[in-house]
Amino acid sequence: MSNERQESPPREDTAPPEGRSNSQLGHEFDRMIDLGEQTLALAKDGADLFRLEFVLALKSIPKAIAVWLLTLPALLLVWLSFSAMCAWGAYEWSGVPLIGFAALFLLQFLSLIILHLALRKYQRRLGFPYTVESVKKFRQEVANATAKTD
Repeated sequence: MSNERQESPPREDTAPPEGRSNSQLGHEFDRMIDLGEQTLALAKDGADLFRLEFVLALKSIPKAIAVWLLTLPALLLVWLSFSAMCAWGAYEWSGVPLIGFAALFLLQFLSLIILHLALRKYQRRLGFPYTVESVKKFRQEVANATAKTD
């Protein structure tokens, strides 16, 4: 892909000497032709850039999936480490092992509740509630309109 625009040689004015307006018209026509050539070159370069970036994006998909799959176990280990640290802190603060175990349990249980609530919210969204409501209203309006005409 080249960023340089190929310059076309300047066109000769073929207007007769007595037609000064014809010369200006020819000059304007040449400028319009040059502008069209520049526009086509810009469109071609833009299309080439899009094509190259699209290929790059396609080649990046497997790598992104691999990184995502490696992130999940790392995230789990970080969460477990954080939970163990909180449980250890509760044990150190109280001196009672049961308090440490309870802190670990409560932290895990709290995270489970938060994830369950998030899952329910996303499951509701998967049901297209606004679209279903809109379709029901439309059906009701159609039923009311047909009942009025009868």
